[in-house]
Amino acid sequence: ECACDAGAGVVDCRGRGLYDIPRRLHPDTQELYLQDNRIRGLGSMAFRETPSVRVVDLSNNSITSECACDAGAGVVDCRGRGLYDIPRRLHPDTQELYLQDNRIRGLGSMAFRETPSVRVVDLSNNSITSVSPLSGLPGAMGESLRNLSHLGLSHNKLTRLDRSLLEALGHLDSLALRENPWRCDCQLIRLSLANNGLRELDKRLLAPVRSLTHLNLSHNSLSGLPGAMGESLRNLSHLGLSHNKLTRLDRSLLEALGHLDSLALRENPWRCDCQLIVLKLWLETYLFKGGVVDEVRCSQPQEMQDKELQRIPYQLFHACMTTSYNYLFANIHHLDERLHRGHADGNHAHPALHAPVGMAEGFGGGGAGASGGGGAVGGGGGLPECEPKQRPRPVNLRHAIATVIITGVVCGIVCLMMLAAAVYGCAYAAIMAKYQREVKKNEEMAAAQEAQQAKAREKEPLENAIA
Repeated sequence: ECACDAGAGVVDCRGRGLYDIPRRLHPDTQELYLQDNRIRGLGSMAFRETPSVRVVDLSNNSITSECACDAGAGVVDCRGRGLYDIPRRLHPDTQELYLQDNRIRGLGSMAFRETPSVRVVDLSNNSITSVSPLSGLPGAMGESLRNLSHLGLSHNKLTRLDRSLLEALGHLDSLALRENPWRCDCQLIRLSLANNGLRELDKRLLAPVRSLTHLNLSHNSLSGLPGAMGESLRNLSHLGLSHNKLTRLDRSLLEALGHLDSLALRENPWRCDCQLIVLKLWLETYLFKGGVVDEVRCSQPQEMQDKELQRIPYQLFHACMTTSYNYLFANIHHLDERLHRGHADGNHAHPALHAPVGMAEGFGGGGAGASGGGGAVGGGGGLPECEPKQRPRPVNLRHAIATVIITGVVCGIVCLMMLAAAVYGCAYAAIMAKYQREVKKNEEMAAAQEAQQAKAREKEPLENAIA
């Protein structure tokens, strides 16, 4: 707390370790003493609560209001100046503006009106809570930053960005937004980052977003997507990746898209080699389950150019599997020879026994054999050059196991139904046989009774005659 003399209108805040101008000062303050503190900057609203102040002493603080300027390169460096606002009276030819490590709390619609040619603006590590969305007005922020290629807003207090501002930044190449308290509620269902010239995406960009169902990344310059991003896209139903620079997709990303209904991949320079067989296999499963994909046309290598990936027969990928099998068999043969040699030398196995041929002796015949007799495999002939092998596919293995289990359950149910039908048939036959026996027995009894009655009727006239 500062020492106050209400009668004289004096506020004494000397040596209080303050970083900012104190708030809630009395409006009738006449003299304000702020010496020997750590104040680094004065915002435009610093003295709005003291309109009657006549004396202000800011001696022995850390105020550095001037920015470092390089007029030739068009660079303005205002890092760590304790600024509360964007500096004014900047040169209109400024190309790069660095404002990190300040105390800027907001960006008004006219913040960059004096720097229409600026290409790089870095506002990281400030206290920005809002960015004006008035990009459609003449001279507004979107109009002032129409040539911007990089915008840094990391380590601020942003919870959202207005769509109109993003759409106005037509030449943006990179956007840094990490470490902000984004409010990712149920409203964030669709996200479109198309036509932004994006070259890469940080895997943490969409980490807090779990409700996203539509993501459009088309018409950018993306050469790949991080596999870890799939954790944030598990509920995604549509993914647009057309018109980028993709040559392959990470397997872990594809396998995480369990709810995907439609996928746009056209107009990418796909390289249809051994690395892309993962995408081919995944697409077959995806289409079998009812998914929709436009097309994947190969650009490389030359012999597969302009061919659709799904129409390329597996025989053309046979070399990928053949080299892997040859490599495996060669290593088995190599280890077998080493094992026999180890037993012959007194069970002293060679140190490279557990290393593959490609590591222990130089893959492809580049290194010498471990001993003089290692000729066929390690020494001269060498192994065939191995293409990069695909990683194991545990998800497909789980699918296979699940298929076997489901098939067994279905077969068991069918067997039970057949057994129930057999039991029912036997029971029905037994009941019908018993019924027929009873019917026959009743017929015989009825016939016997009728015969007795006939005999009785024949005896009756004779007895009457005798009487």
